[in-house]
Amino acid sequence: MAGSAIVAAPAGKEADPLPESEDEAKHFEPRKWEPTCKAVDSDLKNAGTGMRTMACRGDEIIVGSSKSVVKVWKVGDGKVAESRQMSYGALGACCVEAKDQYVVVIYDDGTIGLWDLRQDKPARVVGLESHIGNACKARFVPTHSHMLITGGTAGSLNFWDLRMPRQIDELVPEVGPAAKTQKSPASLVSEEPTHKRRKAEAARLPSPIYSLAVSNDGKLLGCGRSSGEISVLRIHADGQSADWVPDGDVSAHRSEAPLTPVRGLSFDTSSRLLLSGGDDSHLCVLDADHWARHGTPGTSSYPQLERCPAHRQWVSDVAVCPDPSQRIVLSTSWDGTAKLWDFRTHAALRTYKEHGSDAVLSGAWGSSSASGIDAGHYFATGGADAQLVVYTAKEA
Repeated sequence: MAGSAIVAAPAGKEADPLPESEDEAKHFEPRKWEPTCKAVDSDLKNAGTGMRTMACRGDEIIVGSSKSVVKVWKVGDGKVAESRQMSYGALGACCVEAKDQYVVVIYDDGTIGLWDLRQDKPARVVGLESHIGNACKARFVPTHSHMLITGGTAGSLNFWDLRMPRQIDELVPEVGPAAKTQKSPASLVSEEPTHKRRKAEAARLPSPIYSLAVSNDGKLLGCGRSSGEISVLRIHADGQSADWVPDGDVSAHRSEAPLTPVRGLSFDTSSRLLLSGGDDSHLCVLDADHWARHGTPGTSSYPQLERCPAHRQWVSDVAVCPDPSQRIVLSTSWDGTAKLWDFRTHAALRTYKEHGSDAVLSGAWGSSSASGIDAGHYFATGGADAQLVVYTAKEA
């Protein structure tokens, strides 16, 4: 990752080094993944739309698009084939998330659907209702599989108990002093020019959430925002709420554009490092665990943030390999490539161009399951070309 940079700490503050032992640096041997099978979704191809979100569950890949049908694809015997469909309403899916036998689908109107793959119909759909356009990303809490966290355009976080199902808590970011002193909307309409009124309105609103990540130990939550900032939270032991880390918003992704959304976010397997990708075409690495424990007001600690140029266009997704022996992160981009990186050394390990010149919209790693699929044995990418590509690890 040529040209990588470490963001310097402000004067009077000390940066915390990212953790890496000498033994890790010397003995890491990355596995090699090769494209092994492909499949084109003819329905999406004919509609001129792509695979914009996906999640893996053992040997199954759940794919969502702007169409109202969420499809499940089966990986095996050197091929990938569609195995079932899940349909509800007339809207597309902006996020799919899988845990055990359950699949959560967030639809474009903010409705949250819960599907049980053991059945041929949704377990609950209307039971989890959100404000229109609010929910657009969801993540399970690994240590509490019944707890779901969602975030979206409102900038707040919602905690759901899927056993009920109902919302347990809602967290709204605190607005800054400038926003707190803004005048009421009515006074702004009568006193301020239109451009100033819009700026004041934006100052009062939390930045929309474009990505979420939960650490494997269930203790940390990361939120990627449209502003390019990453918020870090400490999740409560019961998984039902969280606390914002004081001064825990880190400016990670930035560009000349007014907004630089953080579209991809993923914790490493140690539950310490938080990796992100955004519209500035960079990958970032943040020691979120250390920042959550020590990044408090009045201290000299400051998070070390490594920013590395990764793609020629927006980064659409980021996913860390679930194999603890592999310090590898997958990134996908609108530049038509998917890449594997060693996130400790920032070395580019492999660039894939299986989707041609079309944007790669989503990516996900296969996780371990009763079906015998090892964690990190394969990963998949979905593109604007309506093509699903599976990459399998080569045997040593």
